[in-house]
Amino acid sequence: MANEQQNPLPGKQGPELSFQGISPSLRAADEDQNRKDEKDYAESDVAEVYKQENFHSWGQVVQWLEKNGANQWHLTPGEAIHMVHDFKRLEQDNVPFTPDPKKAYMEAKEHRPHPNQQEIKKLEHE
Repeated sequence: MANEQQNPLPGKQGPELSFQGISPSLRAADEDQNRKDEKDYAESDVAEVYKQENFHSWGQVVQWLEKNGANQWHLTPGEAIHMVHDFKRLEQDNVPFTPDPKKAYMEAKEHRPHPNQQEIKKLEHE
């Protein structure tokens, strides 16, 4: 059981999140938080992040979240972790960056894989 990867956000539906690639400060903040704060982010959370800087790429958003996400009053560490994973996925999928937080939120949610997609990918590679 020691080698099993645990979902850092128990009780969440959707793809299992890991701390791989998450900054140590964000990881530590999540581990220290009360589990009631482990919710997914909302469109208003993305809008608040976009107000912090004039971002020009998904990578810049990810870097900002990893550095500052744990210290924001409007974000729980769980929300920041979800955003990091989703915005990294947008970058990996070569989705064109948008400066519009509403569109960024919609793109992030649309590109989030469903749990069954992860299982299908595993089977395809066997």
